[in-house]
Amino acid sequence: MATYREGYRTGRLWVLLVPLTAYLVWMSWEASVTGVARVDGTLGVLLGLYAGAHPAANGIDLIFSTRRGRWRNAGPVNSVVWLLLNAAVLTASLFAVIIGAAQFSARAS
Repeated sequence: MATYREGYRTGRLWVLLVPLTAYLVWMSWEASVTGVARVDGTLGVLLGLYAGAHPAANGIDLIFSTRRGRWRNAGPVNSVVWLLLNAAVLTASLFAVIIGAAQFSARAS
């Protein structure tokens, strides 16, 4: 039986960081993306949950799987960059969920 090893997938994390950053920047400049608070809230919450699932899964894999061997062999600079990238995506996704959830309580103007 062959084992499946995913690797670090830093490209996926960078790709997730782009729409998260775009959503957060847009919401900081404008009050709404689509003009409908529920749609904006749904967009933010779903985007944040989806993007936050990837670094969370990486953390769980780091703790419980054989990826720890790759962690030691990757070198200190690559490992620190990977950890910081995971932390950045997780933080941005947390803010996206919070801002998206806040949109549900926004009053229609």
